[in-house]
Amino acid sequence: MSEWLQVKNLEMLVSKSELNLDINKNSDVLLFSCDLLNIARGRCDLVLKKTFNSSVSYISINMDKPVMVGEMNFSKEKFENILDSINRFLNKNNSKKLKIILFLNKPLAVSNHGVLSIDQDIKLEIINLKLIFPII
Repeated sequence: MSEWLQVKNLEMLVSKSELNLDINKNSDVLLFSCDLLNIARGRCDLVLKKTFNSSVSYISINMDKPVMVGEMNFSKEKFENILDSINRFLNKNNSKKLKIILFLNKPLAVSNHGVLSIDQDIKLEIINLKLIFPII
């Protein structure tokens, strides 16, 4: 018998990343493809955007697909701070994976075996992001 937990964050390891720079449009984007740690058999494609507006950051979860899609918007300054941190990490140690934690505005029902329970497609607000860089 499974116990159900109310999870308000998503933990993931980055398996692939890329930076798209568009000099003419000033619309830089960081793309992360991640393996979820606290949700079984799940993945997340996360997009970090440099924007001038303060639109809501969100994650979309489709009940028929094991891939979540998230989008976060940052000011130019915050976006460049993230890039600088990633660059310092890569210069010191690129053999270990970057960990990302997304904090959500509402909890998700997850069994103690990591199985997510949703009965319809949902879209939740991302209220915070934590990047964890392994050092050793």
